[in-house]
Amino acid sequence: MATAGEPRAPSWRDFTPTIALIVTIAGIIYACGGTLSQVAINARDIAELKMRVDERDRQMQDLQVRMARIDGKLDLLLERSRKAGQ
Repeated sequence: MATAGEPRAPSWRDFTPTIALIVTIAGIIYACGGTLSQVAINARDIAELKMRVDERDRQMQDLQVRMARIDGKLDLLLERSRKAGQ
C-alpha cells in the first residue's frame, strides 16, 4: 500500500480520458474514410450517368437527322403523286 509520501501506481481508470479520446479519433477517421469512399462511388456513378446521357443525346440527334431525311423524301413523293394525279 502506498503511504502519503509515495506516489501511487496508476490504474486503468486514470487512462480513461485518453482511451476515450483515442476511440473518438479512431471513430472520426473511420467515418471520414467511409464518407470519402461513398463520395468516390457517387462521383463514379455520376460520371457513368453523364456518359449515358451524352450517348442518348447523340442517338437522339442521329434519329432527328434520319427523321428529317424521311420527311423530305415523303414530301417529294407527295409532290410527285399530286403532279401525276392532275
